[in-house]
Amino acid sequence: MGNDNRAEDEKPAHSVYINEFQIGKYEVTNREYYQFVLKHPQHRPESFSREHGIGSWPERALKFPEQPVVGISWHDAVAYAKSVEMRLPTEAEWEKANRGLTDRYWPWGSDPAPRANVWSPNGPNGLTAVGSYPEGKSFYGVMDMAGNVWEWTADWYSDTYYYTTPKQNPKGPKKGTWRIIRGGSWVDAPHRCSTTFRFYFYPCLKSSFVGFRLAKSADSAEN
Repeated sequence: MGNDNRAEDEKPAHSVYINEFQIGKYEVTNREYYQFVLKHPQHRPESFSREHGIGSWPERALKFPEQPVVGISWHDAVAYAKSVEMRLPTEAEWEKANRGLTDRYWPWGSDPAPRANVWSPNGPNGLTAVGSYPEGKSFYGVMDMAGNVWEWTADWYSDTYYYTTPKQNPKGPKKGTWRIIRGGSWVDAPHRCSTTFRFYFYPCLKSSFVGFRLAKSADSAEN
């Protein structure tokens, strides 16, 4: 994990060992989340202007069912995950699924040409359906781990956590103010969408550029 040549909170680069886990190939979509909200209306996503093709809820879910759900807080994401007997990935699991067996700068490797929905003058500059950039898949075949939407993880954020990270299954600090988000989004330049770039968000906030994907431990005795 980490990168000694990047931001201070990505240092030091270090090795960790993670138990086997499963992670969603795609980010959770409007279609999937819509069914959840029908039963749990208290977790209704935030509505936005029609700029960038996002718009209000539930209209955008019906018009763009395969786009990643946005406008949901960390608490909403956790509630959805529990409803399907899954959870959010830890930051370490997320990075492992993204960078694979080698020190990849982006999910697809080190080629600077973006293979993801990131900001560019000629890009879509809005959300795209999950899996729209198959050439940008990670070593393990996970889609959209760079760009499209930032993704909530389970961990609290600390800019010094990497100096004290446990060697086995790190799960972040025990408390904090912000939750870790990873991967960058459609509003971000490519360098913010790298495999090691760390960012954070208040868990109660809902935005047009943060979504999530699911994870599950391979051992059924774990969450």
